[in-house]
Amino acid sequence: MSTHKLTKKELKHDGFVEGTEKGLEFLQKHGMFLGLAILAVVVIIVGGTYLQKSKASSTTQASYLLYRGEGLLASGNLEGAQAPLQECIDRYGDTEFGRLARVSMAKAYLAAGANDDVVASVDLWLKDVPDDHPADRSLRLAKATALSSLQRHAEAAAAFGELAAAASSVGEVFEFTIRQSESLRQGGQAAEALRVLESLDARRAKGEITAPPSSDLRSRLEVLRAIVS
Repeated sequence: MSTHKLTKKELKHDGFVEGTEKGLEFLQKHGMFLGLAILAVVVIIVGGTYLQKSKASSTTQASYLLYRGEGLLASGNLEGAQAPLQECIDRYGDTEFGRLARVSMAKAYLAAGANDDVVASVDLWLKDVPDDHPADRSLRLAKATALSSLQRHAEAAAAFGELAAAASSVGEVFEFTIRQSESLRQGGQAAEALRVLESLDARRAKGEITAPPSSDLRSRLEVLRAIVS
C-alpha cells in the first residue's frame, strides 16, 4: 500500500494542524491570564474548604465550652463553671453559644452571691445580644434580681417594671409586676407599690388578663392596703 506524505503547502491548509497552531498561538498570548484564572479558582476552592473546616471546628469548640460550663454549674461547681463560660464569651461572644454562655455566667454569679459582678457585666453583655433574643430577657432578669439582693430597691423596681412591660406571657406580667411592687415596698414606697398592684388588679377585673392559679395578688393587696392606711 502506498502512502502519501503531505507537502508543506498541504500541511499549511490541514484543519488539524491549523487548529493546533491557533491553539498554541492563543496560549502564547493569553497563557498568563489563564494561569492566573486557574490559580484563582484553586485558591477559592481550597480557601472555601479551609473556612468550612475552621467554622466547623469553632462551632465544636464553642459548644464544648458551653456544655462544660453548664455541666459544672449544674453540679454546683460555681467557680469551676466560670472559666469555660468566660472563654466561650471571650472567643465566641458573637455566636449563639456565646450569648447562652452569658446567661449561664450570670446564673453562676447569682448562685455564688456575686451580685455586683452581675450588675457590672449585664449591661456590657447586652450590647452583643439582640433585643428580641431570649438571652436579653434572661440577662435583664438576672440584673433585676441582683439589684434586689443588693437592696438597690429603686433600681430593682425599675428593672422589674421594664420586664413586666415587655413580658411575653400573662404569667410573666404578674410575676414581674409583683416583684416590682415588692421592690418598691422594700424601698419605702408602699403607696407606689400599692398603686402598681391595683393597676394590675384593675386589668384583671376588666378581663384584659387572667391571674395565674398560683397568684397571691389579693393577699398582697390586703397587706399593702393595711400598710398604707
